[in-house]
Amino acid sequence: MITSNNSVKNVIAISDIHGNMAVFTELDKLIKKYPLAQIVFLGDYIDGHKQGFQVLNKIRDYQSKLPTQVLVLKGNHEQMFLDYMDTEDQLWFVNGGQATLKEWVYQLTGRGYSIAKNRKLVKRDNPDILDWINNMPLTYSIGHLFFVHAGLDWNKSEPRTQTQPDEMLWIRDDYIYQMSSSDPVFEHNPLNQALITGHTPTLLIYGEYDDNRPGFKNVFTNQAEPCPIKQVQYPGEYARFFIDGGNHGGLARIGNIAVFNSETGQMIDSYQD
Repeated sequence: MITSNNSVKNVIAISDIHGNMAVFTELDKLIKKYPLAQIVFLGDYIDGHKQGFQVLNKIRDYQSKLPTQVLVLKGNHEQMFLDYMDTEDQLWFVNGGQATLKEWVYQLTGRGYSIAKNRKLVKRDNPDILDWINNMPLTYSIGHLFFVHAGLDWNKSEPRTQTQPDEMLWIRDDYIYQMSSSDPVFEHNPLNQALITGHTPTLLIYGEYDDNRPGFKNVFTNQAEPCPIKQVQYPGEYARFFIDGGNHGGLARIGNIAVFNSETGQMIDSYQD
């Protein structure tokens, strides 16, 4: 876990870009508005849209220009990419990797090859990117904010340090809901930090609170619905913010960007598409 002890107050967070270069225009506007803010990328930079190679290079460019401000976390799609490059694990292709790989090689060479040769070319020509992705941290903590791609394991006594890496990349319902209930009832946040996650398009997040306050309705039957930032919070607790804007579906949307105050744990600004 990377922890910041500096005096930075504001944090810009963006997750699940999924190969969509359009998001960076809006990100630059928020960086201009909050020039001293920490910038946290929460994973899943590839797949969905085809421009994963360009997105990765763009994020590396941000990190090169603002090395003390930019944090880049790993998502499950980056891990699937690494697994494919290492062992030819086909799970990446099930989740959109084949189109990403094809476009990646086209950007490198201006032409297409077989899948096997595409893999060899990326391994040969981009070892720096593979090393960079392999060394991405899984979490980031600053003040009253905690960032992780998918979520935490509530069965652990200290979820922030004891959750398994695979769970941090893939967990979903076990993080969002109370597993003791047969209905979708939101879990509490027992931690002294607000939690910011991506991974699950917010269209898929619905349910009720256990104190009978209204929650979010299920609108998944219409997948063209927008995926706004969703805040789940019980009285007296820090919130959990879900910011995946649904780019993996490849629809014509830009996604979400959130700005948080690390001292209060609250969202203070956002771009939501």
